[in-house]
Amino acid sequence: MKYKMTPGRAIFLVFAVILLLAIALVCFVPLWHVIMTSISNPTEVNIHKGLALLPLKNVDIHAYEIILGYQKLWKGYAYTLLYIALSCAFTGVLTVMAGFVFSRRRFRYRNKYMMIISFTMLFNGGMIPTYIIIQYLGMVDTIWALV
Repeated sequence: MKYKMTPGRAIFLVFAVILLLAIALVCFVPLWHVIMTSISNPTEVNIHKGLALLPLKNVDIHAYEIILGYQKLWKGYAYTLLYIALSCAFTGVLTVMAGFVFSRRRFRYRNKYMMIISFTMLFNGGMIPTYIIIQYLGMVDTIWALV
């Protein structure tokens, strides 16, 4: 559907673009500053005041070499990807099964169970009751406590 370009719509679009560019700039500049200071000489970073829009003096990537050579970092990323894959698979299977059951009009307690599921998605018991349940089920310090 095409809209007619009226003067009011044009003014709105100009202000909307200016506002969105300002928001993007507010979000991007701190990120750029962190990237530039991370590749700058640490001594120069300590001396410099204000934003670093370019690398300070000479580029130094020694910190990245140290971080990327740290084996526990890669192990942590591997576990993170494992948790994500298992959580997505487990959640996907359960969601498909629940969706199939709740799509059937003959299912007698469909509305009641749907209210229970919706309520527990919006409001949970909190961290301490969740830990007590995980402890009671014997899943403390296991991968399944996170999944």
